[in-house]
Amino acid sequence: MANNMQQQEDDQILFLYNQLMNQPFNQKEIIFRIEKSLYMEINQNPNDNLAPIALMQAQTMLGNYDKAKAFAYKLWDKGNVMIRAEKYLYINNLLNLGLMDMASSLLKPCFDNLSDEIKKYYPIMLKFATMRGNVYLLERLINNPQAPEEDIYKKVITAYKNYNYVEHFKNVQKIILKELNGKLCVYDYDLENFPLPQLKTDLYVSAQGNELEELENGLKEKLQGYYAEMQIEKLSNFDWKMHPVFTHKALGLS
Repeated sequence: MANNMQQQEDDQILFLYNQLMNQPFNQKEIIFRIEKSLYMEINQNPNDNLAPIALMQAQTMLGNYDKAKAFAYKLWDKGNVMIRAEKYLYINNLLNLGLMDMASSLLKPCFDNLSDEIKKYYPIMLKFATMRGNVYLLERLINNPQAPEEDIYKKVITAYKNYNYVEHFKNVQKIILKELNGKLCVYDYDLENFPLPQLKTDLYVSAQGNELEELENGLKEKLQGYYAEMQIEKLSNFDWKMHPVFTHKALGLS
C-alpha cells in the first residue's frame, strides 16, 4: 500500500512538471496554480527531488531569479545523488540561471568519463561548453564518434581558430554572463548556416521596459569596449539578442 501511494505521488509530480514545461512563460496564472500544487506535493513528500526542481523552473519562468537561485542552493547537496533525469533537469536549470560553477562541478564527472556519459548528457554538456566559450571542450564533444553531427558548429570553431578568435569567444561569453548576473533566466542558442555559419544566442532576462533597455545597452557597451581594446570590429560568426523572460515560448520536453 505504501509503495502504491508513493507511486501515485511521483506520478502527480511528474504530471505537474509536464504541465509546467508545456506552458509559455506568459501564462502566469497557470504557472501560479502549478506552483501551488507543487508546494502541496512537497508538503506530502519532503524528500522528493523533482518537485523542487519544478519549482525552481517555475520561479525562472516567472522571472523570480532570486527565488530560483534559492531552490538551486537548496537542492545542491542532492545534486550528485539524483537519478539521471533529475540531475539533467537540475543542471540545465543551473545553466539557464548562469550558475556556471555549480553546473561545472556536477558535469565534471561526465567530461572525465566522456565515452560513458556523452549519450546521456550531450545537450547540456554542449550548452555548458558554449556558455563557457570553451573551444577545447566543444571540440571534444562534437568530434566524439558518439556525438550527433555538428557540421555548422565545426565551421564556426574553424573560423574562430583561423581568425585567432578562440580567446575572444571565451571572453565574450564571460562578459555576457557577468553583465547578466542576477538577471539571466534562460540561455538559448541556435546554429545557422546562412548566409554564414553562425552561433545565435537568445538571452531571456528578468527585466522589461526601461530596465531591459538599460541592461541591453550596458551589455553592448561592455562588448564594444572589449572589441575596441582588442582592436577587432566584433566577434564574427556570433549574434545575440536580449528578451524579457515572459516572451519565452514553452520549453517542452526533450
